Amino acid sequence: MSTTNVAFDKSWTKIVDAGDEFLLTVPMVFRQTVEVAIGEPAEGVAGHEIDSQLTQAMNRALIGPGDVYARRTVTSPVTGVLTAWTPA
Repeated sequence: MSTTNVAFDKSWTKIVDAGDEFLLTVPMVFRQTVEVAIGEPAEGVAGHEIDSQLTQAMNRALIGPGDVYARRTVTSPVTGVLTAWTPA
């Protein structure tokens, strides 16, 4: 298990493999939002939004099975905090 900082841009990026557990948060440095989706999203698909000002988080129990993808929703760079692990 490890915790890492993940930089998001406007493109969908795979952040967690299917079957792995995870917790993704967005620090409250200033208002930042990240979208999260299962499976590689098609063009125009909106993900589930995590808002730093609302102290929101995303995990496997909330989003379900499959590869997890994320991207930023604002124009400036966004860094999230990701902890992921393979269940024993």
